[in-house]
Amino acid sequence: MATKSDIANLAIAAHNGEFVEQIDGAPGRMAEAIQTMWPLALEEALAAHPWKFARKSWANPTAKQAADNPDPDRRFAFVMPSDCVRVFEIRPRDDFDEWPGCITTNQPSVTLIGVMRGSDIGRFSAYFCAYLGALLAYKICTPIEASEAIRKRCSDDLDKALAAAKTDNGRAGVIKRVAPDSFIRSRLGGGFIPR
Repeated sequence: MATKSDIANLAIAAHNGEFVEQIDGAPGRMAEAIQTMWPLALEEALAAHPWKFARKSWANPTAKQAADNPDPDRRFAFVMPSDCVRVFEIRPRDDFDEWPGCITTNQPSVTLIGVMRGSDIGRFSAYFCAYLGALLAYKICTPIEASEAIRKRCSDDLDKALAAAKTDNGRAGVIKRVAPDSFIRSRLGGGFIPR
């Protein structure tokens, strides 16, 4: 299970920095940049994809008054729940638009399906941690005045990490089947002693 410091050390490693035991309160320009960028990077990473570990549904969100609907093309507006980073789907299925602080649609009653804010770091997949570390590494390039070569590498690493994390997200919750003892015994010519 990764910690905030483990993820921060991934970003530090991308810049060939010295690892830290505890990122909160750690001295140095790189550690300070990570601490500053952490909330923004975490929010951006969570909003990048409908991650299974952070998925949540919100039934019957608060409706906005018709006069407060910012979308002239949609009849109904709903307040975005405070713990929602981004909505990826509504039910019943219909088109919707995201506006600052609200969702607009033509459905009079909806359930929002999205990614929740405040997800426990212990629930993050290993690939998501790698993506968040790569995102932090990219975001701290400017504050620590990284070279153009490092910026380019961090950008390339970020794209690869996001692709890997999205692929891994599709496999989350899938348990690999272990071959039964009879299969192993037949493959080894009977020289296998069952558990």
